[in-house]
Amino acid sequence: MELNEFGRTGFKASLFGMGTYYDPGWIAVAKLLRMQPRSEVHLKAINTGLDQGINFIDTAEIYGTESLVAKAIVRQEAGRDL
Repeated sequence: MELNEFGRTGFKASLFGMGTYYDPGWIAVAKLLRMQPRSEVHLKAINTGLDQGINFIDTAEIYGTESLVAKAIVRQEAGRDL
């Protein structure tokens, strides 16, 4: 994956990023019921992006997917230790 300098931060961001806005219907229900997304399909999608070198993942509080992204990253890191 091609990486680009992110301003003067020293961080290199992947040329491509991925979003985590999966399902507007889910977001509304999840917010009302204070639920967290746990979809294996979404985890697999994030891990596939990470496998390809993506390190720029867009999320927002309203999506409610921060914990899903964290879980995918933990899985990714654990896989490297195997």
